Amino acid sequence: MDLLLAPKDRAAMESRNNDRAEGNSATYEIKCVHKNGSAVWVEIRAIPYRNACGEIVGTQATVNNITARRESEQRLQEYMVVLEFQRNELEKANAELEALATTDGLTGLKNHQAFQECLSEEVQRALRHGQSLSLVLMDVDHFKHFNDTHGHPAGDVVLKTVALILREVARDTDLTARYGGEEFVTILPETDIEGASALAERLRASIERHYWPLHPVTASFGVAALKHTDICGADIIARADRALYQAKAAGRNRVVVDG
Repeated sequence: MDLLLAPKDRAAMESRNNDRAEGNSATYEIKCVHKNGSAVWVEIRAIPYRNACGEIVGTQATVNNITARRESEQRLQEYMVVLEFQRNELEKANAELEALATTDGLTGLKNHQAFQECLSEEVQRALRHGQSLSLVLMDVDHFKHFNDTHGHPAGDVVLKTVALILREVARDTDLTARYGGEEFVTILPETDIEGASALAERLRASIERHYWPLHPVTASFGVAALKHTDICGADIIARADRALYQAKAAGRNRVVVDG
């Protein structure tokens, strides 16, 4: 083969020649250029040749054309890069799909299904470890009348704003979700009824104080805590819902604690 070496490869070759001059064997791969301009990869195996006195008098070398192998390795490397990119894109798409499946499209909060799954897990964890667990259920007061008066787009703005207030006031450890329609719910792990009631009052006051350009907006709250006799999330939901009903019956814009 009529091959040429690039300057940097020629320097590397000279360095390896020095190694052989010191009596070291060497195996290396180097990229050359054929006289027709194509790239050629060769593998050189060089072993110092010694005479009877042990003196280095030459080098025994074999040169193999490994272009096909190196090109295959390059294609494999490129394929692995593409594969890794596709894997990352797939993971991102799956994460987005999972988020869509568990997120309320209007408010960005967790949806009803995600809430039920989380509540079931938290109830079982609290019962298993003897921990406190509370639930705050809330309903935007007179929301149907607001929608009928100002229109559904304005009602959507109210729901999104309420969701933002709930997210800002609730703790990072709490889970707030859209329960359905104008109802929202917050799960408070490791929180007793007093702590949950205090949070509900902060939420109520924050909603009432907020500037509502079209009409004042308030909300009613029902608070309940997990009991050792509860066996599932439906038990605590029923008590929070009962307390919420009492809050509405008592005039709305208030917090009522179960029991």
